[in-house]
This record gives sequence, structure tokens and C-alpha cells, in this order.
Amino acid sequence: AVEARRAASEARAALEAAEARREALLTGGVSWSSGPLRAVAIAGEGDRVELPASALAALADEALMAFELRVAGRAMVWTEEDEAGYAFAADATHAGVRGFEAAEGTIGLPPATMLSLAKSGEVASRLESGAARVVARFVRLPRVPECAAKLRPTADGFFSSSSEDEVRVDLRAVLERELSGRVALTRGDLIAVDFAPGKTARLRVEELEPHAALCALHTDLSVDVLPSERVESELA
Repeated sequence: AVEARRAASEARAALEAAEARREALLTGGVSWSSGPLRAVAIAGEGDRVELPASALAALADEALMAFELRVAGRAMVWTEEDEAGYAFAADATHAGVRGFEAAEGTIGLPPATMLSLAKSGEVASRLESGAARVVARFVRLPRVPECAAKLRPTADGFFSSSSEDEVRVDLRAVLERELSGRVALTRGDLIAVDFAPGKTARLRVEELEPHAALCALHTDLSVDVLPSERVESELA
């Protein structure tokens, strides 16, 4: 019994030490997180949010700010730790900051961030109505000289809904335009792209290397587009 208790205690200590190392790597020792914030939709391109002035007071010394955003109340599930020791909340997205002019208790979310955070129309409606709240936490996302993403179009992707013919689109130009203004990229993010008059496709970040979340500024990003969900289901 004594040996079993000692083994259990050592296992807990090892787990706590691993969690502490992971947190130190992800936050750089800067501990700031918000309470539940009411989401407010704001206009604008990219993934920069508006935070209350109280956040600036706590983070004024940080040159580059990025934040982990999660829907409050969800159970925390971590991604598998990568070779560099990073692990991230599996249901989170990440964003930069535009300013600190949001009313206290609120967070301003541009369309791109709202889409990636909610991941569904039902959750987006709950966020916009105030039925669901957002928790923000300061993080230091890994910065890499180059990264690679695999994106899968949801539903029909770039197919016309009224035809079996694929819509002709310069994917590289479209994606470069949509991703150029982003501060962060996270596995599981949804990216909306307008590829023809009145036509919008959504692509999910299905794979991201070398980290499941990273700073998208000043990195050489290569993108592969996978078959759409419709094509994938037909091939299954």
C-alpha cells in the first residue's frame, strides 16, 4: 500500500511538472487570462480582436500579443505534445489584438475569428446572443521561418451547387489574400474565401506543421488543398 501511494504521488508530481513546463513554454511566464467575456461582432479583415483596457494594463510590456480563445464552459482537451514540447487547447483558436477599446466584460470578434471560434452556426448564434461567452488567455505562439498547412473545403467546396462542374478559381491568389493578414493559424480553424461573385467556400485547417498553432506573421507558408468533404465522402 505504501509503495502504491508513493507511485501515485510520483505520477501526480510528474504530471504537474509536465503541465508547468508546457504552460511556461506557451505563456513565457506571463500569466493573464480573462473571465468569461461577451462576444461582440466587429467589422474588419483578419484575426485581430478588441479587448478591454484592463488587458492592456496587464500586458503593456509585450511587443507582440497573441491570445488563445475558447468558448467558456467547455472541457479542456489538449493536443498531443509536439517535438518542441508545445501542446494547445484542442477546441481553441488564436488571434492577435487590434486594440483595447472594448467595453469591460466584452471582446470584439471580427468575422474570421468568430467563424474559427464557433465552428458552427449554432455556436455562433449563441455567442452573438450572449448565451455563450469567450475566455481569452495570453500566449506566446511559436514563430517559425516556414510552415505547411493542409486545408479541406467543407461541403461542396469549390463546386457549383447547381452543377457538377468545378468552379475555376486561382486558389493560390485567393488563399494568399485571405491568410496574409492573419496573426495566428490554428489546426481546426475555418477560413472563408470569396472565390466568385456571390460564392463563398469554407476550408478547414486539417493539418498544420510544425505546430498545431503558430504565429502566421513573417513565415513562409505553403498550402495544400485537399479534396472537399463531398468528394472525400464519395470516395469512402
